[in-house]
Amino acid sequence: MKTINKRIFTIIPIIAFTLTIIISNGIFHTIEHRHAATADRSQTAEEQMNGSYSTMINTFNASTTR
Repeated sequence: MKTINKRIFTIIPIIAFTLTIIISNGIFHTIEHRHAATADRSQTAEEQMNGSYSTMINTFNASTTR
């Protein structure tokens, strides 16, 4: 009886740890998939021009052409 209890107390944490890793990997892949799907979505011209990167490029172009 005591050896069964020792085995159970040894096996249950291993199973719980394995399930935690499997679940967290599944969540990570789901999030990664959603990020890829939103990155592929096309943006309107207004959305593209309002970004700080395009503002920086336009400022750089304006200052170098003077």
